[in-house]
Amino acid sequence: MHSAWWMWFWYSPAHTRTTSTPARGASGSEGVSTCWHPAGVADLRKVDAALVERTLDRQHGVISRRQALASGLTRNMLQRRIRAGGPWQRILPGVYLTMTGVPTIDQRDVAALLYGGPRSVMTAAAALRRHGLRAPNTEAVDILVPAERSRENTGFVRIHRTARLPEAAYASGSVTFAAPTRTVADFARGLTALPAVRAVAASAVQRGRCTVAQLADELAGGPVQGSALLRLALAEIADGVRSGAEGDFRALLIRAGLPLPMFNARLYCGDVLLDRGRMVA
Repeated sequence: MHSAWWMWFWYSPAHTRTTSTPARGASGSEGVSTCWHPAGVADLRKVDAALVERTLDRQHGVISRRQALASGLTRNMLQRRIRAGGPWQRILPGVYLTMTGVPTIDQRDVAALLYGGPRSVMTAAAALRRHGLRAPNTEAVDILVPAERSRENTGFVRIHRTARLPEAAYASGSVTFAAPTRTVADFARGLTALPAVRAVAASAVQRGRCTVAQLADELAGGPVQGSALLRLALAEIADGVRSGAEGDFRALLIRAGLPLPMFNARLYCGDVLLDRGRMVA
């Protein structure tokens, strides 16, 4: 539970004020007494604490400005929380992490989607990791947003406006991400080396996340720009190529005009599958 945000509000000195009230002394003269009152109690009563708690639990301690205001927090409350030394931090424009320290991968992913806005979907490297596929160690989180939405790259978020938002998306808690075909294609369009493109595409096919045909369909429906390397990689994978060395050998045979062998063919002895001469099934 994220009760710390609530307790901090009640007990932070920033939320108290000194008031002076008249007091009668023993001689009947008026003196001054000082007392402390929690400031903004009326505002606090308007905060839907249960809604804030549910939001923070669902979103790994991350909340957007819109969500916070909708829960009853005021702009002044938000400003006090994200001030220097406060308990919250602004992780992206209009998105807050309700704790100090370095955000986790989940918190960064949620923050990126909140920044992207409704219907945003994660893709490329961050989505590859969600599918359990090979992905480079990068801080960037790529987000697909509707083409008409006004969003710019900021911090660790890379925005991709598109008229081809996925009709359906995968979800892990509050994190939504594109299907493997779209994820691989979007990631490949940002690469400049065939071996890297081959590695991610072959990994997706070998692990059963998608087929060569499905990747080809995704390429046909997407932009041509940046797709050349993935088209080459798919042609190799369709021929059975699974490694860089095999890809280089295939290219050499094509240049020499020689027939291509069957790469990584599955060998059977009767009904028994052989792997490197060993019986496996």
